[in-house]
Amino acid sequence: MGTITQRKRADGSISCRAQVRVRQGSEYLHGESKTFTKRALAQEWIRRREFELEKATASGDPIKGYVTLKQILEDYVSDAKGIVAWGRSKTADIARLQKAKLAHRDARHLRAIDFVEYARWRRTEEEAGPATVLNDIVWLRQACLGSVTRYGMSKLVQELDAAKQELLRLKVIAKPRWRIRRLKPEEEAALSEYFGKQEARAFPITIAVSAQASRGLASF
Repeated sequence: MGTITQRKRADGSISCRAQVRVRQGSEYLHGESKTFTKRALAQEWIRRREFELEKATASGDPIKGYVTLKQILEDYVSDAKGIVAWGRSKTADIARLQKAKLAHRDARHLRAIDFVEYARWRRTEEEAGPATVLNDIVWLRQACLGSVTRYGMSKLVQELDAAKQELLRLKVIAKPRWRIRRLKPEEEAALSEYFGKQEARAFPITIAVSAQASRGLASF
């Protein structure tokens, strides 16, 4: 049975998220969702997809339109729109994750090893740092948490958590380190020179203003 969830955006417009799921016992075999601007369009999409899914199940054909990791990331972006403001860095990270090969896989079949291999690829092929790759894992987990309520994919989050623990153990990912070293003499000299120039630019203005004030006082 399909469901429709309405939400009011920040600009006052209404979005309607249509969702259909195929269930066998207590397990969800398949789920997908799509957002529309009108409830009638959402209802029509649900009617059409339920018919197609029922037909595929009855004939034994594979279900088309499986949920990819890319779809889960798109849902994450859609859920945050008009509610949470992201910085440019996170926005760019999510956009890059949507383009990764991993994002086009069926999320139901992703295992911990898939996330581990993705992180290794980021470190070795793209030369990303351990803290940068950790961010990827954090954003993926945030997106996958939404798939639990939307698609019933609790196992996906469990696999990702297992991957994170293994990546931390292998030191493929790590938290950023705080810089605690003292400035080198040449670095200190460069900073002093820079701020000295900044002060020199402002100082003549101060002198000119003071001289002008002095002449004003002398006229009394």
